Amino acid sequence: MKRLLVGTAGIALFACACGAQTMVEHSLITAGAASAAAGMKKAGDSVGSALGKVSQTLDKTGASARVGSTTVVVPKGAASAAERPDLVPKGAASAAEGPNLAAPDPAAPVDVRKEDSALLPISGAVLYNNVYGKGDIANYRQLVFRGQDDAGWEWDWPESAGPSMKSYPEVLLGRSPWSEARAGDQLPRRLAETRLTLDFDFTTVGSGRWCESFDFWITRSDRPSSKDIVSNLTVWTMKHGLEPSYRGRRTTLRIGGRTYEATFETPTERPDKPWKTLCLVDTEPRSRGSLELGPLVDALIAHGLAQPTDFLATAELGSEVAYGKGRTTLRVFRLR
Repeated sequence: MKRLLVGTAGIALFACACGAQTMVEHSLITAGAASAAAGMKKAGDSVGSALGKVSQTLDKTGASARVGSTTVVVPKGAASAAERPDLVPKGAASAAEGPNLAAPDPAAPVDVRKEDSALLPISGAVLYNNVYGKGDIANYRQLVFRGQDDAGWEWDWPESAGPSMKSYPEVLLGRSPWSEARAGDQLPRRLAETRLTLDFDFTTVGSGRWCESFDFWITRSDRPSSKDIVSNLTVWTMKHGLEPSYRGRRTTLRIGGRTYEATFETPTERPDKPWKTLCLVDTEPRSRGSLELGPLVDALIAHGLAQPTDFLATAELGSEVAYGKGRTTLRVFRLR
């Protein structure tokens, strides 16, 4: 028995086997991103030399394996392919082969939306195929998907298009001031009343330049348009080949028990942006955990980026992409 829980219910995969119920972190290898160890075990002696090219790091969140330009991020506690070969999809690529972005198994029903700005509802939230910076680029591929056991997005953007940001495929709760994307009933909410916690659990495999980040838009209205934006809070929880390009004062902040490298950007530094921005880069990258929103909105107010009467319009998680290929598989994204 399997079921996917998203948004208010969360996204989680449950499997019953041999009369015992075990939580399986299915998307460890959903995109064919089998761990480097599994790929090398299957390849045998022909790729034995690749073992010397793999570096693994383990932090409080989990481990990552890197070969060449491809990084596979594995949350702590997730079974490796070597430990659970039954979790490896047929034809799955090893990390050395790069992300496998082949179409899902046709036997498994999957809803896919490839159109620019497409919306795909999931339980309690919505997936948004955001291509805000594509310009006139035509040779790209990006989609959002919803399956029985997972949900997420894929991307493939050419390096030839340059290092500027192209897109932000994402999951969203609340009411976007930029688009028709909206989901759930917990946001928008006044900052003074925001004491919610955001639970998340995802896996990303990719090459090129990208980051995984939370995005929160602060607005004057609970039915916002872009003209109502007061400030933007972005929290980078993982990065691959990217550094923030925000201009302004830089410092280190301790918020909600976590340490961030912070950049404060105002219209003085960026006259083309009438709102203020606080960019926080988590010093301990992670792909699973909880984010307390109360301390974050308190920090916005304390630093003059918002007022208690303003609204938290959205809570978003997405992959901000400059170029490369990748896939993010989402298990949990919910407010409580």
